[in-house]
Amino acid sequence: MGDLSQGTITISKSGTLIFRGNLSLENNGGFSSFRSSQYAMDLSNAAGITLRVRGDGRTYQFRLTTDARVRDRRVAFMAPFKTKRGEWIEVQVPFTSFAGTWRGESVRSAVLNAALEFLTQSAYLK
Repeated sequence: MGDLSQGTITISKSGTLIFRGNLSLENNGGFSSFRSSQYAMDLSNAAGITLRVRGDGRTYQFRLTTDARVRDRRVAFMAPFKTKRGEWIEVQVPFTSFAGTWRGESVRSAVLNAALEFLTQSAYLK
């Protein structure tokens, strides 16, 4: 879709994963993401994810993918977050707010396990 959004990842000296990107809505776009098995993340001691974002006032979705599967299909875990137009804000996304989904459909039986290695992180326009 679109193929005009951009994103890069780095790891800071303190161990913070930094994802920078710009979303393009042209050509039916609306997401920027990365996939990596290079960055193993056991987040079992964390309560959630902290995002620092500058948005346009709309609601976005943050998605995580682990190796969780339902009926042999990979489950994505999605949590919405709101932005403020043109302002940098810090958003707390507790793991308890993530819901399992597959191709936009709810997967109620899937539970996010923060001890698993996260394979994908994404930001989607809702």
